[in-house]
Order: sequence, then C-alpha cells, then structure tokens
Amino acid sequence: MKALDNAVPNWKILWLEGEASSEWSHSGIAELPTGEIVFAEPGGAALIFLDRESGASRRLGTPTQDNHGILFARLDGANYLWLADPGTAGNPEASQPAVDGQVLRIELPEGTPVAIAQPAIPAYADAPWRPTSVAVVTAAGDHHGDVWIADGYGESLAHRVVADGTVTTFDAAQTGETFNCPHGIAIDMRGEEPIVAIADRSNRRLVFMTLDGDIIRTLRHELITSPSSIAVRGGDLIVTELDGALLRIDERDDVFAIIPRTGERDRDGWPNATSNGVPVRPVVEIGRLNSPHGVAVGADGSIFLTEWFFGGRQIQLTI
Repeated sequence: MKALDNAVPNWKILWLEGEASSEWSHSGIAELPTGEIVFAEPGGAALIFLDRESGASRRLGTPTQDNHGILFARLDGANYLWLADPGTAGNPEASQPAVDGQVLRIELPEGTPVAIAQPAIPAYADAPWRPTSVAVVTAAGDHHGDVWIADGYGESLAHRVVADGTVTTFDAAQTGETFNCPHGIAIDMRGEEPIVAIADRSNRRLVFMTLDGDIIRTLRHELITSPSSIAVRGGDLIVTELDGALLRIDERDDVFAIIPRTGERDRDGWPNATSNGVPVRPVVEIGRLNSPHGVAVGADGSIFLTEWFFGGRQIQLTI
C-alpha cells in the first residue's frame, strides 16, 4: 500500500447514471470481496452493486428510506452488509409522515434483511432514533461480534449491541462535551487492541473509545471542521469532511489534507446549486470535492467516497 505523503490522487468516477437523477444521494459506500462496490441508489430505497472493472451494475431494492451508512463485514464465516437508515423527519405540510430509523443486516448473497431493535432507553420514549453509521468488531476476543451504532441525526448517542441483544449507550459526557451529531463510526484496528473511532461532526472532533466504552482521547485540529465518515487505511484513518475535504490522520494524530477544502461550502444552495432560485445539481469537477460523505478503503488501498447532493457522485481515488 503506497503512502499518501505528497501524492496526487488519481480520480475515477464510478457510476454516471446518478447524474440524471433529481433525487438526493446521501449514501455510504463499501467494497465486497468480489471487488464490487456498493452504494445507495439516489432516493435511498435501493442498493447499487457496481463492478468497477466492467462498469456493469445491478440493483437491489431495500426496505429503507436512506441507505446512509453501509458497512461490509465478514463475521463467523459469513459475509454481511450492515445498513444504517436514519428514516425521515416527515413534512406535515406535504402530508408526509415521519418514518423511524432502523439498522439492517443482510447476509450475502442477498438474504432477507434482519433488523436490530431500537434501543429501549428513555431517550427514545418520545423521539425516534436516526442511526447514521454502523461498525462491527470482527477481531477475536471478548467483544467479537459487538455492533456499534451511531445515532447522528437523532439523540446524538452511540450504542453498543452485544450478541444477546444487550445495549449499552454512550454520550461522551466524560469529555466535558456530549456528542453532537456523532455521524460516523468505525473500528480502528491500527493499534495493539481495536478501539472505536467516532466522527463527532457538529463538535468538530474525533472521539476514541475502548471497546468497553471508556474514553481514550479526543482529537481536534484546524482541518477537522465537519468529520462525517471514517475508514482505516494501513496506519491512517481516512476521514471525509462534509465541508469539502478528505483528511488523513496518522498514528500520532497528525492531520493532513489528502484533498484540501476548496470553499464549495460557501456557495448559495450548497450542497446543490441554484438556478432561478430552484435547487439543481451542482457542477462538479475532477480534483475538487463538493460535499464528501461516505468513505471506504478497498483491499488494494483504493479510497472510495460518495458525495451528498442531487444524484450524488461515487469516486475512486488511487495513490
């Protein structure tokens, strides 16, 4: 795997069909052992499986409002996709009811989705959960198979679900500041023991926890302004910044811009553009990020990311 220092990424746009869509793309992304890339179809009610060599794609309908977080994990000899669907807040003026969020697990090849129950805690007595990201502990040990869920759009909590269904909830209050949109979550395998890394987006920081849920440290930096999703690439964390950048964080917590912020966030109508006062898909360019959202790292070290706007964009970066 090549180092990222002073390297210019080679860009490839993976799927052009979304460019014609007027639906929001608000997607996660993952790579399967087959080499296929998985991401959400614009509109959120299906997955697209893309062969990145041939460009051929297939569609799988899902009982979701928004395949916002997508994770591939191999666990106990089986291959799974995990989907975090935050649901929708609804729009009473348009007679659109709210739809609760959910977390689904699909065994591959495409099996029947299995839901993880919403945590039965007082925080959800009068408020739905809005899960945005999932992480699974695949390493051997006491926490093997634990599922971590980030409720980024709901009550700003992180949950650990163990095999018997027991849920433990964390709010990061020990740091002196509770979570505020813990948008992305990942198992950080870079050290001697796996830990949990959380992109606490509205607090403009990363939070690191043990698998028991104890706070290890927090990380703030001038380049960390809107951390959204996290993936591991060798000795680095790769972090999407919704404001328009892609970051690398090394094992010393030094932060570098793989793709620096270009100011798109300040545009009228961002993450879309406007035409005669109407939101439209933005004009996007190779080499510039508009609103990077989901991220994954492939077996060959490629970085895959999605962008959030009408129709979306799915990008492969090789370095």
